[in-house]
Amino acid sequence: MDTEEINLCSTCDAIDFEDLFYSERLPHTPRESVPSPCMGTLQEILDRAEACQVCRLIIDMYRERYKRWPTSRSEQYSELEDAIGAHDEVKEHGLRLTFQDEPIKCYLERQQFFWTSPSIGDESQDEAAELSRKTVGVGRVRLVLDPCPWSNSLMQLLSLQVIWPNGILHSEKRSKKGGIPFLEGTGRKVNPVMDFSLPRHWIHQCEKIHGDKCSKPKWLDDNNSEWPRNGRVIDVKEGKIVDLLPETRYIALSYVWGSTEKAKSLRSERRLTRENSHRLRGPKGLEEIPIPQTIKDAMNLVWNIGERFLWVDALCIMQDDPEDVSHQTGRMDLIYSKSLFTILAACGKDSESGLAGSPSNPRQIFQRQVEVSPCGLHIVPCVTLSEEDTLQSSAWNSRGWTFQERLLSRRALVFTNSQVYWCCDGATWDEESILDIPGSKEDCGTMTQRFGCYDEWEESSVTRFSEESYGTYITQFSERQFTFPSDALPAFLGIIRRYEQLNNQKLHWGLSTVRFDQALMWKYGQSRRRELYTYISDESVVYSVPYPSWSWLGWNGFIGSNGLYWFKESQEEMGARCSILTFYSLMSDGSVSLIDGNALPSKEDASGEYHDDTTKDSMPGVEVPRSFAFKWKGETEVSGPVSVEDVLLALELQALGINKDKTCRQSSAPYDTGRIVFWTSHIKTMVSSGDNEQAHIDAQGQRVNLKLCLAWEALHSRHSFSEKVQQGNDHTVIETQKRNSGELKGFISRHVVNLIVISRYLGYSKGEETEKLNLMAVEEKMPGSGVWSRIGFGVIAEEEWAKLNSDWRLVVLE
Repeated sequence: MDTEEINLCSTCDAIDFEDLFYSERLPHTPRESVPSPCMGTLQEILDRAEACQVCRLIIDMYRERYKRWPTSRSEQYSELEDAIGAHDEVKEHGLRLTFQDEPIKCYLERQQFFWTSPSIGDESQDEAAELSRKTVGVGRVRLVLDPCPWSNSLMQLLSLQVIWPNGILHSEKRSKKGGIPFLEGTGRKVNPVMDFSLPRHWIHQCEKIHGDKCSKPKWLDDNNSEWPRNGRVIDVKEGKIVDLLPETRYIALSYVWGSTEKAKSLRSERRLTRENSHRLRGPKGLEEIPIPQTIKDAMNLVWNIGERFLWVDALCIMQDDPEDVSHQTGRMDLIYSKSLFTILAACGKDSESGLAGSPSNPRQIFQRQVEVSPCGLHIVPCVTLSEEDTLQSSAWNSRGWTFQERLLSRRALVFTNSQVYWCCDGATWDEESILDIPGSKEDCGTMTQRFGCYDEWEESSVTRFSEESYGTYITQFSERQFTFPSDALPAFLGIIRRYEQLNNQKLHWGLSTVRFDQALMWKYGQSRRRELYTYISDESVVYSVPYPSWSWLGWNGFIGSNGLYWFKESQEEMGARCSILTFYSLMSDGSVSLIDGNALPSKEDASGEYHDDTTKDSMPGVEVPRSFAFKWKGETEVSGPVSVEDVLLALELQALGINKDKTCRQSSAPYDTGRIVFWTSHIKTMVSSGDNEQAHIDAQGQRVNLKLCLAWEALHSRHSFSEKVQQGNDHTVIETQKRNSGELKGFISRHVVNLIVISRYLGYSKGEETEKLNLMAVEEKMPGSGVWSRIGFGVIAEEEWAKLNSDWRLVVLE
């Protein structure tokens, strides 16, 4: 208990801290903006720190931040930090006082954190009715520096919260201007070692209060008949591997091994294999191999919260058995969704880092309390001091496999460097906040953005695995990293399986088949994924298939959805329409298989006019002038077999053959090659663009405008352009439209491009720009082969396309 006398400077004494932290407002009526008190410059605060407890706390918070990260950059720039070193002011004062020769000022910015309805006691009927219409909340106060010395001004994370170490004193000493103080949403002490009773309490609260909302969410198929064969778990009591049965209550672990060569080599020694399986199943069998610290800490946690079984990939999948690996990794949705909860090790860099807050890995906690009011209100720093303490910036959040492991989990216990969080569909709780009081009201809420256990893309209002969320998943996943890039599809397969079951829709290489032509129009991608996707069929046949260029799975770098997944209304309208082309999968024997979805036939009668149902009469909002509609289009049906001389076999199809492993037997059944086949309109043309003008094609004396975006890899490998090329991070954009920050433009004066029609352009609003066509920029794998690869995308008005000398051809797209 802090018995020290309250010593505040005149600046801090003038602040009504109770009013700053507590609020009272009507529903849907934002509270009047509270001016952010300026504490003065950091130099002035430093000068007052000896006599003022609040000023001293602010200075010490920044000193603690700089002590852990001596420069203004985060840990991800550690190599640069070593070269630059700490600023002279940091060496002298422990923090920066100026930035670019300008004094740094500090402001107290109130942020909403928790809100609820006020309790109604002995009030009159009128007073009770008035109270019932109000909400009360407790906020946090963020320290905002201006100018900001951090490399990322959005990551000013140092914050204060209110704490009542002696309880709330309802006395005349309390301010009358603020809201109604209450404990829920206020702070509590966090110790270097986590109290195991807390996660036990969270589990109990979730199971008791949230019920089916978390136990049986709508996206979970509660069918125990589907279960990974040969499933295994760790029995933490006996220290051995045992069989995983459908009725087993178990916890899953999501963690990272590490990407260094040492981490990779150690992984081979610390895994379940056919050779050590018998020993690891014996009493204390896990003592036979060195267990990584993160797994040890997870086993200790499971035992201390009163559970017994733990699933860990390295020890529960036979790592040297391709068939077992293929079967188990193909059913990650079952493994993670049926676990009681998943431990997310979003702390440290590898499997030896351990779980922060475990007895083996105590945390550095800076949480000094300062009393600021006679009524007993104290303020205390939030334990997250920088972005390095959040899940968003963790190594765990950068890895490919961990993405679906969290999405597929009903509940998660998240370990970050600074504290532990509980995340489920019913609540988010953490160590430093009182949010888990038994019997709390249901009409309360928290601002999830204030927690350090979510990444920037997460949106709780969107149903998991829904059509609206799928495009966001693609974008999030595209920036994850893999030790083995060939794992891209297996690491997303659980999401695909869950999406297909929930929406009753088929996905083909990650693309929706409801309107496959629109799904093909995803955006960007930096470089091709050259690795092969290997899988084992139910007949134990091993296949290795190249990742297709037409699927976002076939590319590295940022992927943008076509946006239609995010607009349910637009997608429902699309589903009622038909594709203008017909797409087929190319099978290994040359046969073709129609990709589900309807395509409109194009028919030409004796008058030479095209009759197509895709007109303004049958497609709401589509205005297609009769003078040029579909004059570029021919027959779309492909009967097969498709034969492009012997090129299909020559172009990497030898990699599609059967694995020579003696444990696998060859099968003559045709399989998907990853290529698609379709008839479409094609041109090979010179695209021109200069500064401040739109990309265009000169066609028989006419200027035809278009928008075109090519992947940088495609341009980097070509030498057919004549003038300047300005490199961007991901793409070279042949257009004049403004781009978002981070997507750099580049210009090409002249460039030879092959373009093919894919679909009709559909805007987000009814009737918007639907007279345009979506194009795909392609290049031929081998000249004259008829096998093409995607290198970019574009949009052109159909009227403009009709002016070009296009040809109608069969395209094999790899």
